[in-house]
Amino acid sequence: RLLDVRRYWRRIAGRGRRQTVRHPLEYGPDPLLASMAHFAQTLWFLGYPERAQKLADAAVAGARAKDHAFTLATVLYASSSTHLLCRNATRGRQLAEEAVSLSAEHGFPLWQTLASVLTGYARVQEGQAGEGCAVIERALDALAATGAKLHLAFFHTFLAEGRMSTGPAAHALAAVDAGLEVTRTTLNRHFRP
Repeated sequence: RLLDVRRYWRRIAGRGRRQTVRHPLEYGPDPLLASMAHFAQTLWFLGYPERAQKLADAAVAGARAKDHAFTLATVLYASSSTHLLCRNATRGRQLAEEAVSLSAEHGFPLWQTLASVLTGYARVQEGQAGEGCAVIERALDALAATGAKLHLAFFHTFLAEGRMSTGPAAHALAAVDAGLEVTRTTLNRHFRP
């Protein structure tokens, strides 16, 4: 049985916490809020989509209250991903677009690129697969230019889904193969099955 998420987070939040750090390059996002956003994805994996979306939205609300742009960008990205996994394309797109805008404004190019993939995937889910695939492909090219491999297998599943709607199955299978190759050559394996 999953523990009561609200009680668990209240208990953690109630512990003596240090003042919020303001320098993201040195300290990163608020760990509690980032953990909440990632735990929301875990809830989706475990089969609790409603709870996942509620926790994702609570993480966003907490990040907005922090007045820490890097934390907000991180949480917006993760929460957008959760909503898209739950097939809530409208909410997922809104959060992803906000993450792209905020990241561009504050100079977080990695988060901007990662969130761009999600805007493309939201378009795929909203029936604009051609446009969505183009956005995803541009973001994957930008990510490859940095050498980062974060979430690549995950993103190739989005591209494969979009390509299934736009062209021959061989194009979708090429995205699947690219994603599987990432799982063979990195530790990015959670989407391998």
